[in-house]
Amino acid sequence: MSPVSSQPHPAAHRIAVRAARLRALGFTDYDEYLRSPHWISLRYRYRGHPELRQSCICGASEGLLLHHRTYERLGEEELTYLLPLCPPCHAMLHELERRGDIPVGADPAELLSAERAERYGEETAPIRERAATDATEEARSLEQMSLPARLLRAQRLAHQAGLPVDRLEKAILARIETIERRVKRGY
Repeated sequence: MSPVSSQPHPAAHRIAVRAARLRALGFTDYDEYLRSPHWISLRYRYRGHPELRQSCICGASEGLLLHHRTYERLGEEELTYLLPLCPPCHAMLHELERRGDIPVGADPAELLSAERAERYGEETAPIRERAATDATEEARSLEQMSLPARLLRAQRLAHQAGLPVDRLEKAILARIETIERRVKRGY
């Protein structure tokens, strides 16, 4: 049996530090801090700084949030402690920290090393090759299907995926059915 650690999880510690700093600054919660003139001014200074990254690691440059690498200096942040992240990458970073997959406060850009990308490419190569083969085989079988069958298949897949079936697709299918009925009747 392994001993139980008395140390809090790093992500839990991070939240505890944030709560203590917020109380010391006179804020009741983090949202109140994010609405404060100090934070608003800090965001503008960050976005106006020519030497700081202005896009997320995924390449997004719109709707970015500023992520605190640490809360130790909350209220006295240095601009280099902040990272621009889009909402999905921000949520993913916090989840990875919570799970212990990455160190709390890590710069996600540092996690994207060329070595790591190459290793990931090697590990996923068989999956990508299999997907490409499956896609090629599916394309061949689709070519052998009639247009109405392909449209019905596309509608079924869209329905299964929870996507709306386009009105144009319905109109095309209705037109094909009309033509097929006329051909059967001989006019």
